[in-house]
Amino acid sequence: MSLTLSGGALGLGAIIQALKRVGIGPMQVLPGLVTLLMLAELLLALRQSVPAILPWCLIALMGAGTVGTYSITADLFEKSAVGRVNGAINLFHIGGAFLLQTGIGFIIGRWPQTAGGHYPPSAYTAALLFLTLAQALALSWYLTPQLFFNALSGRGTRETRPGRSVSA
Repeated sequence: MSLTLSGGALGLGAIIQALKRVGIGPMQVLPGLVTLLMLAELLLALRQSVPAILPWCLIALMGAGTVGTYSITADLFEKSAVGRVNGAINLFHIGGAFLLQTGIGFIIGRWPQTAGGHYPPSAYTAALLFLTLAQALALSWYLTPQLFFNALSGRGTRETRPGRSVSA
């Protein structure tokens, strides 16, 4: 997973830069990354017949998705502010990871430990399904402005965020 995370950060950064050159910004790539992460979590939670290393490596790869936030901030903020913004994002990444891991621990801890001191698979399934649901809600919140503006009349284009046009 460490190799996947490291290689993913390098590869994802290169892919985002290449896509930017053809007009696909990181704000359009982000929903696809989140969807892949949710798919990997569902594969694990529903115990599908795929080698477990595949969804775990996909989850590790999505851990490198934070690289995309740096590309987004470069598009949204002036160069003089990007360093401070990225510092704040790093703080939220680390703080958010701590809160998520703590929350997952609380969810898993709701199940009694087995005789061997482990938690049953159903505890991990519940935690993964909770994460997937939370990510689906966050993704729908992220996509709501775009869907709302696309639903309005097709007259003209309105810029909601730099590099992201929607029908208005």
